[in-house]
Amino acid sequence: MEDLRSKREQTAMLMKELHVCQAEIDRFRFSLAIQFFQKLSTFHARLPMIIAALSRDFATRRLIDPKPISLDELAPQDVPIARDAFVLMTTKKNQDTHMLWKILFSQAAERLHSLILNDWAINFYQKTDDLINHSEMIEVLLVKELFNRFNPELANSIEANRKKTFDDLQQSVDCTFKSRMKVWNKYLDLTGKGLLHYLREVRSGSPLVIQDF
Repeated sequence: MEDLRSKREQTAMLMKELHVCQAEIDRFRFSLAIQFFQKLSTFHARLPMIIAALSRDFATRRLIDPKPISLDELAPQDVPIARDAFVLMTTKKNQDTHMLWKILFSQAAERLHSLILNDWAINFYQKTDDLINHSEMIEVLLVKELFNRFNPELANSIEANRKKTFDDLQQSVDCTFKSRMKVWNKYLDLTGKGLLHYLREVRSGSPLVIQDF
């Protein structure tokens, strides 16, 4: 009976330590989520000014030597945007396209928002979930708990290994975030370069860097 109680207590301690580690890594991921959504929010706050400036500028632009574009590799949601951009860039100069450009840039911004959120969910959140689920944290804690009973000195050494495992995991999560943030920053540029980058991508007919899955 005493042995059963002891095992229950050890299991409870193991689960508590595991939950503490999980909570700590979740807090770290949440801090990164705050950075991401603040960036997205700042972009949306500036969007009306970005769209107004771009639509005024592009209302006076035309392609000198328009070439047909291939839409075969684009996602269905990107096809009408690519097609409309090509039409506007080849419209006769005496036609006012300012409002049409404004509508197109608004549609492009909405599509970009959807793509970036999707990229966040798959290429950051899901990937870091996989990193956490496949980490050696549980195995290290189990070994530590085993040696706690028989060799406390070795258990201390294993605890140092646990800390390193946790630090490595947190660093992997951070590297994944920074890698994707470089991509998101390109599209969320506050001067409007990100929207233009997206339009250039869809006009080229090539698959986007960020895609629906």
